[in-house]
Amino acid sequence: MTHPGCARFNALRRRILAVSYMLAFLHRTAPAAVASDLTHAFWTTGAAVASLAAMYYYV
Repeated sequence: MTHPGCARFNALRRRILAVSYMLAFLHRTAPAAVASDLTHAFWTTGAAVASLAAMYYYV
């Protein structure tokens, strides 16, 4: 039988992992949702916008 505190800790750990996964998914898909607007606003190509979006994770 496990300790009740251990079960609460595991539930908290799963919630933190789920929220972090959703946040990472949001950051990956957000540039794709506004890519056409960014290309028109900055007068650039899709490749340049993709490069900027890829560099976001390294900065």
